[in-house]
Amino acid sequence: MRTPHRAAVLYCSEVTTMAMEYGVSEIMVNASPLENPSISLRDPQVYQSIFGGGESDAGVSVTPTTALGYAPLWRAINLVSGDVAKLPLNVYRRLPDGGKEKARTHPAWSLLNRQVTDAVDSVSFKECLTAHALLRGNGYAVIQRDGRGDPVELLILNPAETYAAMLNGDVWYVTHINGEQVPLRSDDVFHVKGLSPDGLIGYDIVTLMADALSVGMAASKFGARFFGQGSNMSGLLMVPGSFSDSKMRNSIAAFDSMVSGIGKSHRIGLLQDGVKFQPMTIAPEQAQFLQTREFEIRATVANIIGCPPHKLGDNSKTSYSSLEAENQSYLDECLNRWLVKWEVEASRKLLRQTEYKNDTHFVEFNRNALLRMSSTDRANFYSRLQEHGNLTINDVMRSENLPTIGEKGDRRYRPANLMEIGDESDAAM
Repeated sequence: MRTPHRAAVLYCSEVTTMAMEYGVSEIMVNASPLENPSISLRDPQVYQSIFGGGESDAGVSVTPTTALGYAPLWRAINLVSGDVAKLPLNVYRRLPDGGKEKARTHPAWSLLNRQVTDAVDSVSFKECLTAHALLRGNGYAVIQRDGRGDPVELLILNPAETYAAMLNGDVWYVTHINGEQVPLRSDDVFHVKGLSPDGLIGYDIVTLMADALSVGMAASKFGARFFGQGSNMSGLLMVPGSFSDSKMRNSIAAFDSMVSGIGKSHRIGLLQDGVKFQPMTIAPEQAQFLQTREFEIRATVANIIGCPPHKLGDNSKTSYSSLEAENQSYLDECLNRWLVKWEVEASRKLLRQTEYKNDTHFVEFNRNALLRMSSTDRANFYSRLQEHGNLTINDVMRSENLPTIGEKGDRRYRPANLMEIGDESDAAM
């Protein structure tokens, strides 16, 4: 049984050290404890090599901040984390007949559907932890418990300062508060992780995919410089001989006054003293960065995040017959793995130990909230289920967030010509 306690709080004014409570004097944490124990986080240079910041082969610096400034990656992370956050995450109680019912009075219900703290709501919490896991490979939150061991708060931890470590064969987490190490039991850390080499910590995408991301980031940076540093001249004024500085400025000003502005489009210009206007065009090799940026959406960002390219603005390969089919593909190929990770971690860490071991309760997302059908399809769907007694009128009304019609709306119906298999003799009489 878990020992009830109040875990350390991050971002609070007073640092709460739990080492004395756990009987642990110090936990030496390494950047990658299971790979290279000789590397210590006390060395500042470790942060540069592990968490990014160096220049990639494409000549751009890839850090968590600069990577998020890359529009396709921002879109992908914002999309996936936002969609995970908006789906209801419910606590269910299993019924003796094999059904289930929502356990709205369970302590985890409010945390997963309302507020995780007084300042942070559950939607923002789910969005933040998922974004951390997508970008950094790990999203952490410390679980505050009451005297009975029930969860009462979830506080987000900085993924750059929180690590998993092994101590006497057990998994511990260590976070840094005001420069001090604070140990946390594994049961008291809510951890959403991405693809992992050891099952304990997820790969840091910024570090692992730095060179792959840098190609698209370099193309974006080139485009900004191309249009921002004078390479977007519309043309050149070619003059015979040489002009003085004042005459050059006067000639350019006179030309601008003739042709600049939407109201002066298609007007006739007059050039004197043998001046000729040479329009400028973008060379094909310079224009290729446009194709590069489009390709990077498909080949890099979509592959890294697992998000369909059309969700990131690339409509070159969209072949879905309906919005429902598109969302089903998105759910199956991208979202579902993150939803399952949340469900497993929430069931393991937020349910009571007896509930989890005896499988009397579980946590599950309502995926139907994403697969919203058209009004015509929903009407046909409800009609078929109601005809066969699977749904009542009140069930349909609740699904559409409409008021029920009273006790009569809970009656179930079936077609009059249906009979139990084996009773054909009665029909012949």
